[in-house]
Amino acid sequence: MVFTSYWGNLKNLVRIFGKENIISVSRYNRFWNGKRCSLLYPSVSLLRGYKKGTISVEEYTKIFNEYLDTLNVKNCYETFNGKVLVCYEKTGFCHRHLIRYWLNKNGYDCREV
Repeated sequence: MVFTSYWGNLKNLVRIFGKENIISVSRYNRFWNGKRCSLLYPSVSLLRGYKKGTISVEEYTKIFNEYLDTLNVKNCYETFNGKVLVCYEKTGFCHRHLIRYWLNKNGYDCREV
């Protein structure tokens, strides 16, 4: 199973999963010196457009889902099985939720912790 969470939960995640199993999917994070997966970052233009309000949640979702569908979901699952994909948003709209939905809709178990 793959897990997702947010940086505010990092102490608990490290205690439960170990630092070696925490994977950053945040495009920007200066404090994290652990593993990262740039393949699952939102693009710079997508992230900037969303933050500026020129790209809506619906547009962001469509664009990011189209991108995810170009990836090999089986390879992603096998790579991140037993790991936690982490980004910033505690609640609300976030690309890690789109990653979780993508894995789940393709038959791979992924849960928020």
